[in-house]
Amino acid sequence: MHATRRQDGAVMVEFALVLVPLLLLVLGILQFGLMLNAKIDQTHLTRDGARYAAVNQNPGGGGGSLQSYILAKADTADLATNGIVCVSYPTNSATGTSGKVGDPVRVTMTYTYNLLPFMSARMGVPAAVPINASATMRLEALPTNNAAGCTT
Repeated sequence: MHATRRQDGAVMVEFALVLVPLLLLVLGILQFGLMLNAKIDQTHLTRDGARYAAVNQNPGGGGGSLQSYILAKADTADLATNGIVCVSYPTNSATGTSGKVGDPVRVTMTYTYNLLPFMSARMGVPAAVPINASATMRLEALPTNNAAGCTT
């Protein structure tokens, strides 16, 4: 009977040893899911922005830029405040022109995702991970409503 009492404490010790790696695994999965959500959101935002620029629409209106409108549509407040959106009109390699109907328009978005500091320091991974997305489409109308440039 005395030996079984000693084994009762062993379960608690084993649980304590397993709890730390289990919590790190769960937090890592959570962080990966949040990063993946930010990447997917960026992909959708850049695609929508490139489409608006391709058809020369600025749904933000009221003097606001397309770049600001794209950031305002972000799912998370951190992405909306720390993301950088750029609209550019690269040179068409076939014609040597840019900003004309049929030429490309590119929308890029960069964002630095901050990992949980206590996890990154202990696991040897960087505390911040850059996430980038871009979309390129052909202009269907002259770009009179959307200027090239980046948000700050």
